[in-house]
Amino acid sequence: MILKVLIVDDEPLVREGLKSIIDWGKYGFQVCGEASDGKDALNKIINLNPNLVLMDIKMPGITGLDVIKNANSMGYSGKYIILTGYSDFEYAKSSISLGVSSYILKPIDDTELEEIVDKIHNEFEKEEEINRQLEKSNKYVKEKALKNIITGTGDSIGLSMDKAALGFSKSVSKYSVATIEFYQQEIVDISDGFIERIYDFIPNKSDVEVAYIADKMVILFEGLDYEDTMDILEKLYERLFAKLFKNVLITKGMEVCTVEEISESYKNALDLAKRKFFFEDKNIISGEYLEKELLINDNSQLIISDFIEEVYTYIEVYEEEKINENIEILRLYLLEYIDTEAMVKTICSNIHIGIIKKIAANYTDKYVICDYEDIIKDIYGKENLSKLMEYLKQELINISKNICDTTTDNIIKRMIAYIQKNYYKPLRLESLAELFNYNSAYLGKLFKSHTGENFNSYLDKIRIENAKHLLMESDIKVYQVSEKVGYKNIDYFYEKFKKYVGVSPKEYKKIDKVL
Repeated sequence: MILKVLIVDDEPLVREGLKSIIDWGKYGFQVCGEASDGKDALNKIINLNPNLVLMDIKMPGITGLDVIKNANSMGYSGKYIILTGYSDFEYAKSSISLGVSSYILKPIDDTELEEIVDKIHNEFEKEEEINRQLEKSNKYVKEKALKNIITGTGDSIGLSMDKAALGFSKSVSKYSVATIEFYQQEIVDISDGFIERIYDFIPNKSDVEVAYIADKMVILFEGLDYEDTMDILEKLYERLFAKLFKNVLITKGMEVCTVEEISESYKNALDLAKRKFFFEDKNIISGEYLEKELLINDNSQLIISDFIEEVYTYIEVYEEEKINENIEILRLYLLEYIDTEAMVKTICSNIHIGIIKKIAANYTDKYVICDYEDIIKDIYGKENLSKLMEYLKQELINISKNICDTTTDNIIKRMIAYIQKNYYKPLRLESLAELFNYNSAYLGKLFKSHTGENFNSYLDKIRIENAKHLLMESDIKVYQVSEKVGYKNIDYFYEKFKKYVGVSPKEYKKIDKVL
């Protein structure tokens, strides 16, 4: 430890002698300057901030004691050695009350000066060690308090002490926690120096606290809104992590309003980090982003068998847009309801294989069954949800292209197949024309020329045939049969049934029982 000493005396020869009377370097000191009077001394004490001032008590103008009083009042906290003559000895003793470490009678004894300087140097070393230990202790207390608050450990009394240790302001009502994870065998030396590098990229350091918890870097944001925190995280990634590390995932928990809720934001960030398969195409993900994305979903559970039927319908008619829409519905469902990568891949394997089985059963002349193990291998090889969804979408579109052609005969066959499977839905010629990319009037003419019936009549016959089966094979009420085959109006159902069957639905049930 090199300390600075300032030499002050109004006599030039004395100043030169004081610079060389002892080996200052031997005792850890370096002469940083000299002053010839009190005014000059005060100016240099404030500007040079020496650790030690060696100063004559009597000088023209401002005396040594006045210099000490003024310097102390201006915040100087170093040490002084006062030089004094015998006649001023009692006067010099009074300077002890001003914080003077020692005084020496002139003429100066170099041995006495060496002893005093050595003693002062030792005092500085002890003070520095105490400060180091105090700083270390304060740092430990602060780090422990930060970890307690972030992880939610400790009781209410401990929380109050932790808040005090961190100096949390009562006026702050926004907190959020971000975690930084290095994965795929990324070796990172997490040290105080690394944490300081993170602080270097944060504009206002008072708004954040950085810690290392459970193998992750953790950042606590105080009083910053979503845009500000995301801006900081994006800059951190672009300027630091992207240059040093390839495999980094930053997750930010939901914003909370109180210190007590900070641990909830931390848990939210940890949950996001556990699901990196779902976001691995992104380097930064936040709870707010996920919540916003899921708002476009209807939050309803997806029944896989119904999903397969729905997508299969669009595959048969080569409706690429509808296939894409359903894949997006699947993605949002997996994002919201499924927690593990393995379960996601199992669901997608079941969907893919389920659709292939249906296609293979109905299009034996056009579809060659592939090895299901290859499908599973392809699906399990996908790195993240994005790539898996893209793979599944392309596979289904390719299947659709393979089984569909655009000849007129095939269009009508596909249209008839669609009606037979979806007769219970509110079908209209206009909606089918849109589905098959045809003009509705032209499609209506094509349909009649191939079937001999117009669209509505054909649909009514399909519905009535299915109604007959339901009336014969079950005990459900007539109004329930009406709804199941696509007629919302019971009177209209009676009218159509009697037109095509010759009797009412109730009479038909009675005939069936007699037979």
